[in-house]
Amino acid sequence: MCCIRAVRYATVPEKEEYVRPSYEVHAVRKDGWWMLTVPKVPGAVSQVHRLSDVDDYIRDAIAYVLDIPNDSFDIAVNADVAMSDMDSAQA
Repeated sequence: MCCIRAVRYATVPEKEEYVRPSYEVHAVRKDGWWMLTVPKVPGAVSQVHRLSDVDDYIRDAIAYVLDIPNDSFDIAVNADVAMSDMDSAQA
């Protein structure tokens, strides 16, 4: 007499790929300053004189509001430059 034995294997779920968070930063020129806001992070606001300073300042604001390290996410800056502000933005 022969018996057939069924073996059941547990399936291992696939590892989920880590997706690093990314936040869009809106930069608007006003009175010689770039006003920075992050729509997905209410309260994360800052201001800078030069766009080259955006990264440091807005990262600190986002990190503070979300209570996370300031190197744990990416940012994308969208600068809104009105035609009347073109000369001051290049300075």
